[in-house]
Amino acid sequence: MATKTKKQHVPVFVSSTYADLQNHRAEVERVLVGLEQIVKGMEYFGSNPETPLDVCLTHLSDSRLFVLILGVSYGSVEAGTGKSFTELEYEFALKSNIPVLAYLADTSSTKIGISFDSYDVKNADKLQEFKERVTKRHTVSFFTSIDDLAKKVEHDVPRVLSALDNIEVKISNVDIDGDVTEEMLRQGSEQFQHFWLRPISHAGEVVPLRLRINAKWNGWKVKDELIRLLGLEIGDTISTKITPMLIEEIIDHDDDTDLFASGEAADWLLQNAAKPGSIIDCFVRFSYCKAPVGANDKVVNKVSLIMVRGIRFVSFDRTHEGEDVSHKLAKLLAQRGNFGRP
Repeated sequence: MATKTKKQHVPVFVSSTYADLQNHRAEVERVLVGLEQIVKGMEYFGSNPETPLDVCLTHLSDSRLFVLILGVSYGSVEAGTGKSFTELEYEFALKSNIPVLAYLADTSSTKIGISFDSYDVKNADKLQEFKERVTKRHTVSFFTSIDDLAKKVEHDVPRVLSALDNIEVKISNVDIDGDVTEEMLRQGSEQFQHFWLRPISHAGEVVPLRLRINAKWNGWKVKDELIRLLGLEIGDTISTKITPMLIEEIIDHDDDTDLFASGEAADWLLQNAAKPGSIIDCFVRFSYCKAPVGANDKVVNKVSLIMVRGIRFVSFDRTHEGEDVSHKLAKLLAQRGNFGRP
């Protein structure tokens, strides 16, 4: 379970049209957040007295990597130049010597995820010329589905950022599909404690962890902005409070930790750990980001766990009330032979 950890947090600008690629953008954004990068793009501009183009270029000027996604629409055209905002962003990236990763939709694929009514017939020639221009200048990737695009971005971004001066990225070699041993769970417990003490140094690591579900689940009431910052899917994310098992007890961890999950990970949790008291083994990703909390949306640095994959249900604890849960959990696990099945 070798993990190479290096400091990161690099502004990455995602450029594309929106009507045809909304879901693709969201998936790329989740990948970049998972890689612990800072996402720049139209979703984050907000209200501004400057022109839309000026706002775009201001955000772009602070970025170190430009991710270009082209589908079937040329996009909104800027009146002064007659070019789309996407093409103008691309030109600015070239002028500013910002590295470009370009991804073009393979429209022959039946799984491409683009609706027929998104095709831009009016500006089809401009779009084709733009694509040809990009293809001549860069080695582009053609994606056949949203998932295919996400995998390509996840592979390419660390490689490109690693080649840039003074930028380091995290590379995780954790096999989440392999067997989980007692030693791996012990290491996961120790890594969690290091993460709790120094979250910025360990954010993004994926580890197997034994934990206890402490509260009922939350769903749609979880703040959209928080879900976005965690790289999860709005409207498909659940959360709860958990206590991880501590083996060496490097820290005195009396606080609950937030656990979030979406998609298949959320399905597994609701099937295997629906009630408080459930003790499970699972793979989690460490997250540390600025996030809005409380009724006033105060922005704080937040430590969270993101569920990656469930491993197994271990047991159910009905006797936790009024006790320090981490110590109770450690005692219970010791009685059951540490990491073995009950």
